[in-house]
Amino acid sequence: MDPKDVVEWRESLVKLPDHNFFDLMQLYLGKIKTPFNKQRLAEQLSAFLRKSAIQEKIAESLDSHDILILKAVKEIPNPTQAMLSLFFSKKISYAELSEKLLNAEERLLLYRVQNSDGDKVYKINPLLQKNIEPFLLRNLFFMPEKSGQTKAKEININDTALAGLYSFCIHNEAVLKNDGSFKKRYEDLLKEIFPRLSEKTKYIYSIFSACESLGLIFRTENGFTVQRAKWEAFSQISKPERLIYFTAASLFKTRKENLQKLVLILFEFLNSFYDSAYYEEDDVEQFFLLLCMQNFSSSFIKNEIDFLHLNFIEIAETFGLLCRDKHLIYLNPELLKNASEPKKPLLIDPSFEVTVLPDSNLKSLLDTAECMEPVLIQMTGKFEITKKACSKIFQLGFTSENVYKILSEATGHEIPQNIRVSINEWYKNFTSLELYSGFVVSVAKEKEKFFELDTPLKKLVRKKIAEGVYLLNVQDLKDFEQAVYKSGLEFIFYKNKPLQSPSVRNFQKLNLFSQKEKNDYTKKLDWVKQQKEREDKYSKTLSQLSAILKDLQLAKEDAKIVSGRINRKAIITEEQLKDGVFKFTKKEASGLDFLGKQKIAEQAILGKHILEIELNTEKGPEKISGLPEEILKQEKDAVLTIVCDNPKDRLKISIAHISKIKLIHNSIFSE
Repeated sequence: MDPKDVVEWRESLVKLPDHNFFDLMQLYLGKIKTPFNKQRLAEQLSAFLRKSAIQEKIAESLDSHDILILKAVKEIPNPTQAMLSLFFSKKISYAELSEKLLNAEERLLLYRVQNSDGDKVYKINPLLQKNIEPFLLRNLFFMPEKSGQTKAKEININDTALAGLYSFCIHNEAVLKNDGSFKKRYEDLLKEIFPRLSEKTKYIYSIFSACESLGLIFRTENGFTVQRAKWEAFSQISKPERLIYFTAASLFKTRKENLQKLVLILFEFLNSFYDSAYYEEDDVEQFFLLLCMQNFSSSFIKNEIDFLHLNFIEIAETFGLLCRDKHLIYLNPELLKNASEPKKPLLIDPSFEVTVLPDSNLKSLLDTAECMEPVLIQMTGKFEITKKACSKIFQLGFTSENVYKILSEATGHEIPQNIRVSINEWYKNFTSLELYSGFVVSVAKEKEKFFELDTPLKKLVRKKIAEGVYLLNVQDLKDFEQAVYKSGLEFIFYKNKPLQSPSVRNFQKLNLFSQKEKNDYTKKLDWVKQQKEREDKYSKTLSQLSAILKDLQLAKEDAKIVSGRINRKAIITEEQLKDGVFKFTKKEASGLDFLGKQKIAEQAILGKHILEIELNTEKGPEKISGLPEEILKQEKDAVLTIVCDNPKDRLKISIAHISKIKLIHNSIFSE
């Protein structure tokens, strides 16, 4: 326990409004004697909480919701109510969570401090941390529902599919409309080539967005240009790593540093799955969200939360990372499969059709993908050697013999003679008229020897165009500069403004599916059962305290409020009942008591407490509960704005039309 944290907790108490502070002190310390000092009272409360018997009672009182909220506060950086609400949005309503957080403060489990951004963040009481910690299990948010045999599913973003994408982007350039969407003929073509990845049009855009984010392609005015060096780097990492990178990049567009974070998050997420374990869909989503919250800023999370909720599992399923059995999710066993890769990945038919064998590696497919076009990508890949495809590779300086060699090395059979003849004819036709693009150097007569003899410059010459004029085979001017300076020469460079292209960066290797730490529970059912046993045990304490309450002979309304404190575990000892001060103010109003109803609403807004409202409607009495936000006063009425389960949904209610309004006693802060 850090003494600084204890001081911070005491200061947070002292800063409470006086009525909340003194109510809290009387709840735990009994009647306050005068004169009093707030700092000294906070110290007395510290001493109260340091008692081992009190700490044990508080630990015994924790239920499953308490534990989950405490774990979230521990795990989420700067856990504001807004962030906690996002985290629990699928499991706890906004109003219910607000009530539970107030209750946790009342029970001294949590306190709030203001961070450097001015936000109020929750922290676990340092005096109770040691007793609470054993309940905050490592895998509390990601426990399997059941275990059993899992059925493998084909991975759709496999190396054959990636080779198909690579080939498509090389051989189809002007594919986009002015608005950035695909031209219909190319959208239809993509759906034919990738039927499993194009069940929904949005998947097509996700795939190309992923390629852009990874730097594999970059967008031009009306299409895409392939980054060959980036594809080479991409092919150097393992197949599962490629799939993780691709899935992360498809989730949403983000900066490169954020993409690398997302890749590591996805890796940690997948590495947390256990073999043959099934997980509840909401747990899978919540756990992934937790990892994002731990690595990204709160503003980033708020901007992307809808996408994470709506698309993450869907995309992971579509690409083949995850599988589904009704509402349960499991890791695709295919990811763990260590299949042998064919050394010769191609089967070439005289009809010019090429079959890419299953489990082929992208590294062995990139060169061949430039010689052919994709036709159909499923478990195997169907490509076709075409004149159009070969023309592209000829433009890169390859000859017909080069193309024949690339294809020969990738197949275990002799290439059909008719294909070789066609490739030779295509090459002759294309080279009968040649258009070059690149660097041209003009050389003085006395310097020509440096480009004719065996020198560093000679190695860079692609073709001698005329006397003293040479076409260079360089992509980067620095290669030419180095060769010039090695030869002891100097030069002047006349250049046009170059097209900007993304930088080529390597991909980080991941330690995939390493040895997992042992979890505290192998099934969620085990944990739920234990919590039920603990809660049943504490119910005996509740019964004992309720029996003592009856003997106090309090007024009916006061006894009801004290009983509420017992049930929400703010009163945990007999001494709190016997020494307590129980005087309460009015918390509800009805009928024609307009000012009374308005005052209770104002009190609820001030303390951020839940209201229960009854209205008489045409369908009969209706009850509404939620957090009040503001009162807009009018000439003869006042309109109350209330937030119900969804923070985005707001109701406006006339106070005059409210038949009954009640402030819910969920904490001493609302009493």
